[in-house]
Amino acid sequence: MLAPLLGLAGVIGGLALGSGFRFWIDRRAEITDALEAASLLGSMLRGALADPHGTSTAALAHAWEQHRTTLIRHMPPRMFQAYEARWQAQSDHAATDDRLLAATDALVDLFWQEHEAFIFVPLINVVRGNPVSKRLEAAVSETLRLPAAS
Repeated sequence: MLAPLLGLAGVIGGLALGSGFRFWIDRRAEITDALEAASLLGSMLRGALADPHGTSTAALAHAWEQHRTTLIRHMPPRMFQAYEARWQAQSDHAATDDRLLAATDALVDLFWQEHEAFIFVPLINVVRGNPVSKRLEAAVSETLRLPAAS
């Protein structure tokens, strides 16, 4: 009688461990994509800041269009709207928006921290109600001047 119960416990434990590992692998791949996108956007903004005539606003707009879907997965809607509005304004003007660059740097930092976290850290953050989107919003809310959450 004990053997079937131990077997069942082993199967359930194995499924839980495998599911947790799969979650971490999938999440790490998503975070890696977001880290790459934010890093490339930050690099383009720095290039525009260093040489305003070397980086066209069309190139910045194209980079934003190319990478926005990767970032939207990790941002609450009001944060994404504010961030996108800054990119739209950046695409319309030649001067680089320092707040946009600061927000992008904050995204890169947080995505890097999440990328480097051990398997249990992302899982614990989700269980504690502190997902990446909430930490991103806290990190850039002042920089983007987000309105207070309702």
